[in-house]
Amino acid sequence: MRLFRWTPDFDPEYETSLSPVWISFFGLPLHMFNFHALSLICKPIGKLLGVDSVNLAKAKPHVARVCVEMDLLQPRLKEIFVGTSEVVGDEDCGFVQPVVYEKVPFYCDYCWRQGHSLARCRLKDFSPPPTPIKKPTPQNPIPPPKPTRPSRILNPIPPSPSLILSPMKSSPKPLNPISLLFPNLSYMCQKPKSKFHL
Repeated sequence: MRLFRWTPDFDPEYETSLSPVWISFFGLPLHMFNFHALSLICKPIGKLLGVDSVNLAKAKPHVARVCVEMDLLQPRLKEIFVGTSEVVGDEDCGFVQPVVYEKVPFYCDYCWRQGHSLARCRLKDFSPPPTPIKKPTPQNPIPPPKPTRPSRILNPIPPSPSLILSPMKSSPKPLNPISLLFPNLSYMCQKPKSKFHL
């Protein structure tokens, strides 16, 4: 089971296209092996979730390995420009860093599920083909519509552009809510009139 942060467009029928993916940066300078620098480098790809503990200990200085939450529907960047200038406005200083993805999961944009691509979607293969719409011709007229069952509503209210309310007439005795819901109940609950009075 995977847990995600709730978003306003959450729908349980569609699996999210966000997935954690491990990324390696080979040949990244050693002074950029910290969380802040790696989060800035990973920003075009997605949100940095974590850094490999081996990288934080600087045990493997030739590669930086990070876990990034990326959108599987977006195109994958093969390289990122890393600017190294400390002067604002001088963005030409820097280098191009190649990006290596490790085991990126597939995402099907037909059934909105992770684990397979559109080419291997089972739902796409089993969906019925669309039925062609027949155009009426003199030889092939459109059949009349089938009779439908009558509505259970005996006295439907006709549609009107506005609802007109009239003031209620005041009644001398208060209304009983039970008698409004069950009008025949008072008749059924009356005591039978006997011929003999005691």
